[in-house]
Amino acid sequence: MDACPVGAGGVVIGENEACVPTMWRLEWPQEVQKLVQTEHNMTGTITNSDLEMAGFLLAWIVLEMIVPGLKFKHVGMYCDNQPTVSWADRMASKSLFSKLQVACGR
Repeated sequence: MDACPVGAGGVVIGENEACVPTMWRLEWPQEVQKLVQTEHNMTGTITNSDLEMAGFLLAWIVLEMIVPGLKFKHVGMYCDNQPTVSWADRMASKSLFSKLQVACGR
């Protein structure tokens, strides 16, 4: 999974269980793209870390759509953004699955 000012995307691959290999990509709406903080828009209110976190949550939603019954399965999600990784580590000890559901409004 990765994100940038234009959008987010990733790949889902099953290791120990069969799952349909899936590539996904989402372009951020123009309203979001205009608010991203860049060297050309220093007053932007959305950071790259915000986009990475949103991409991480989207990756989980995609995973839920293609792999049924995730509740009792081991899932490895990889991300190169330290704030997102730190958040995921903290939430893992507090049931990441339930926190993601709350964050996604489920």
